[in-house]
Amino acid sequence: MDKKTKIALKASIQHWDNMSKAGSKEGPFSEECALCGLCWGCFGCPVDLRTGDCCGDTPYRPAHAEFVSHGRTAKFKRLAKIEKEFLESLLEDSK
Repeated sequence: MDKKTKIALKASIQHWDNMSKAGSKEGPFSEECALCGLCWGCFGCPVDLRTGDCCGDTPYRPAHAEFVSHGRTAKFKRLAKIEKEFLESLLEDSK
C-alpha cells in the first residue's frame, strides 16, 4: 500500500471511530470518506482489493442503511465501530 493510500485509510479509520461516538456530526457518505476521495471509482482502494466489490461486502452497507433509515442510533454506532475494525484490519494487512 502506498503512502497516500495508507494516509487515506488512517483518515477513514478515524472517521468511522468518530461516528461511533456520541456527538459526531459526520455521516457515512462517500463525500466524507478519504479513501473514496483518493480512489475514484474504487480503483486501488484497499477495501475493493480485499472484497472485490468496493464496499458491498463490508460492514459499511448495514451501517449506511441504518443511518439513512433511522439516524445516529445506538445500532448505527455499533455498526460504525465494526466498520472501523474492518478498516483497521486492512491497515494490519499492509504491514
